[in-house]
Amino acid sequence: MKKQLQFLLVLILAVFLLPNIGYSQVTVGNGTSLQQIPVNAYYGYTYSQQIYLASEIGASGTITQLKFDFQGSSLSSSNDWTIYIGHTTKTSFSSGTDWVATTAMTQVYSGTFADPGAAGWITFDITDWAYNGTDNIVIAVDENASGYDGSSDKFNCTSGSSRAIKYNNDNTDPDQASPPSGSTMSYFPN
Repeated sequence: MKKQLQFLLVLILAVFLLPNIGYSQVTVGNGTSLQQIPVNAYYGYTYSQQIYLASEIGASGTITQLKFDFQGSSLSSSNDWTIYIGHTTKTSFSSGTDWVATTAMTQVYSGTFADPGAAGWITFDITDWAYNGTDNIVIAVDENASGYDGSSDKFNCTSGSSRAIKYNNDNTDPDQASPPSGSTMSYFPN
């Protein structure tokens, strides 16, 4: 009888508590400005960083996926990405050399992904990363494939003063541990 009562108690707790444990999706940005960030597919290589504010994210939690709103036709030659995430107090980048060090971030994804072949959200299942809910987030994307795609292969972005920084080059894959001078952008990817 005691075992049945314990089982019943565990079952009742599971029924009432488990539905409250869940996942939520946070979408930051709803802009429709087409920009070549987080990668510029028309170049051989891109390294970029973008800042997302704590006020836009809203709560602490574990980040398990990242999505970027692709608005092009192909990334078949621009689909080898390494992604880092980190906490930062920066709200913007002050210059083309104001990179956040990758040593202050965690690598959460590295590999190739299937060419989307059309416009839509590109989803990355990443290594779980714990967001503290207080700091801003910096996301770095290093595109490592040597080829390039079309100049119209862009991403939906939202305007934000110097919220991104990027470096593009046809011949040299930049060292993300010591990136060269890039350009700030007044947009960040949705």
